[in-house]
Amino acid sequence: MHSDKAFLLGVLKKDIRTYPLDDIYADAEASGLSYTYEFTDNVPARPSESAWLTLSSETGDTVFVKTASLGGGEIYIDELDGIKTYIDGKYFYLLIRVAAACVPSIEKMLSGTYSTADGDSGESLITLRSSTPIAPDLVARLRAAEGVVYVRFVNPVYDIIPRQSPNALYHSQGNVRLCRGEKNSPVAGRLGL
Repeated sequence: MHSDKAFLLGVLKKDIRTYPLDDIYADAEASGLSYTYEFTDNVPARPSESAWLTLSSETGDTVFVKTASLGGGEIYIDELDGIKTYIDGKYFYLLIRVAAACVPSIEKMLSGTYSTADGDSGESLITLRSSTPIAPDLVARLRAAEGVVYVRFVNPVYDIIPRQSPNALYHSQGNVRLCRGEKNSPVAGRLGL
């Protein structure tokens, strides 16, 4: 596995499908990116490859991230600073770290799909998922709200954002099976079926 290289590939915004993976260390150095990897056996066994990362900025901000491989070059973020979440890179995400006591007032500001998880620190992480970019006015209101520690964006890293409409093409495996049965349909042609 090459999670170390894949992580640098993502930070440098290289295309995993076309980029020569063996060049990533030289390109990271040339771009001025500093990084340190510590390979260890202390990560609990999971069904797939995992990585635990501590990311630090020049200003001293840090975030501890647990990730797991989905296979095929895809990962998901499983935990941020000890709070469970699920970020798969297929949507626009807004991460809202907030004092646990203030969660109800923040949730009233949100619409759409989100989850809330509590940490042991008295803070919660609200993860808002959207198929469209997050509105800047919502971000401004959230950042100004009482009890909010931070509001951060995670933009999609994949070319295709899944559609959430049940009427959309390919919204289920059943639709794909139906398309396979219709060899002359334009959808089956686009899927190569």
